[in-house]
Amino acid sequence: MTPTPDLAEATARDLLAEKFPRWTIWRSDTERWWATRHAPLSRAEEQQPGIDRTIDADTPADLCRQLTEQAALTDKCSGSTT
Repeated sequence: MTPTPDLAEATARDLLAEKFPRWTIWRSDTERWWATRHAPLSRAEEQQPGIDRTIDADTPADLCRQLTEQAALTDKCSGSTT
């Protein structure tokens, strides 16, 4: 049985939300995938090039890559190694 688009969309959204709990994930009516941070950026994060409050992508996989990049930039800014 092939998953319906709504089920596939919900599954992708749920997986991304589980992997990136500090972000709200959704798919717009224009079929783009979006993520926005739950918390405001710190002053240090605001000054770090490449750190964004909201990002978008064509596919869940592309959004996952961007979220992974955002996590690395945020960790670098905060000095975290996790």
